[in-house]
Amino acid sequence: FFLLANQDRFRRFVLSFFRPGTQAVVGQAWDIAVFKTGGYLYSRILTSILAGTVVGVTLALLDCPYAVALAIWYGLVSQFLPMIGTYVAAVLPLLMLVTLEPMDALIFLLVLAAWIPFQDYVLSPRVSARTMELNPASALIALLVGGALFGALGAFLALPAAAVVQSVFTAFFPRHTVVDSAATRG
Repeated sequence: FFLLANQDRFRRFVLSFFRPGTQAVVGQAWDIAVFKTGGYLYSRILTSILAGTVVGVTLALLDCPYAVALAIWYGLVSQFLPMIGTYVAAVLPLLMLVTLEPMDALIFLLVLAAWIPFQDYVLSPRVSARTMELNPASALIALLVGGALFGALGAFLALPAAAVVQSVFTAFFPRHTVVDSAATRG
């Protein structure tokens, strides 16, 4: 919170350690990182709302008590706890349904069995690609590498880190069209 409240002052403090020419480059990389992290949070909030809505409607149709609270729980935990969040978030609604009506718990599991692959393979990559301008394949690889190397925190930070690296690389090393001519074939 302190860093967000004093972001400009903190940015100037960090940039003061660099020479003027380097400050512009580091400042540009800083701006890219802030923009991409904001895109990541926006994508997580958006998918959290969608996941919570699907679960909330399902729980309401199953006449589950506290359907709204459980939907909010599911939406937040499923999207902000990397890799295992969808499964951890499902435990609480499932426990509630199993104690009330086991058949409703089975129906809920079937809805999740359809929703989770759709969310993981269709929805999330597209939302991430639009909000962070990150290639879906890069996003998946970053998630797997971040999770394998640094656990849950690494998986959580993998997407914004990959988006920042990709954007910084693109900003400082632009690609050029390959000219096909006799001179380049030799």
